[in-house]
Amino acid sequence: LSLIGEELFRVLSDDPFWKEDMAVMRDELARCSGILQRMRGSSTELQGESPSTFTMRDLRDDICSSLDEATVVSFDGSFDGTATVSTLRRSLVASLQSLIRNGVQACSSGGQVVCETDVRPAEVIFTVRDSGMGMSHEVRERAGEPFFTSKEPGKGMGLGLYLTKLFALQVGGHVEI
Repeated sequence: LSLIGEELFRVLSDDPFWKEDMAVMRDELARCSGILQRMRGSSTELQGESPSTFTMRDLRDDICSSLDEATVVSFDGSFDGTATVSTLRRSLVASLQSLIRNGVQACSSGGQVVCETDVRPAEVIFTVRDSGMGMSHEVRERAGEPFFTSKEPGKGMGLGLYLTKLFALQVGGHVEI
């Protein structure tokens, strides 16, 4: 599609009738390419990620390393400990970062996002809470559908929660809202 689009752009971009449409098509193709790149980057199957064992402290550090400096999130004491988790590390980090970013966006300014854990012998329960206004019933019903977002254009693609749910299913877990 990109090759065809570039050829059409080359041929038609000087025509005033097609110029605007060709620019929109070029921008949308670039946006779709970016979406596919991010999806591929979030897919553990394409990355060939193997399970690894790491501490909760390492997990917290990984989560924070890629968050915007302005992002304010509190972690409970479990993230300071040396309790270990064995799973797909990059996928877990990406999933928790996505939930945290969603929480930050839901809070707008001055809100709070808290990440908590409940470490049990055979499982770890992660909870990400925010002080936003919550979701309507309709939004909650659709949350996690691919490409569904309640955010304004340009603020989200509707893939974060979807990919988080896929990861949870892949490792035998689930996501509750």
